[in-house]
Amino acid sequence: MGGYDFINQDEDPLDDEGHGTHVTGIATADTNTGQGIAGLAWNSQFMGVKVLDAEGSGTYFDVARGIIYAADEGAHVANLSLGGPW
Repeated sequence: MGGYDFINQDEDPLDDEGHGTHVTGIATADTNTGQGIAGLAWNSQFMGVKVLDAEGSGTYFDVARGIIYAADEGAHVANLSLGGPW
């Protein structure tokens, strides 16, 4: 699946910190590989949608746009690691 970067306004949602890549790797890890890990969604597809900058900062607006984008592109599940003053 594709993806989008709402910070740099392009189609390259490069993960600056590696957290999203790490979480995705855990969730989608293949099973029966002898590597000691098995993901829960090993037969799934994923798309990267970047809504925070390299320091982990962003706007609620960009987060909302990212969720809407993913849903419009066919995503059924979203995983967001967010924190902030709610």
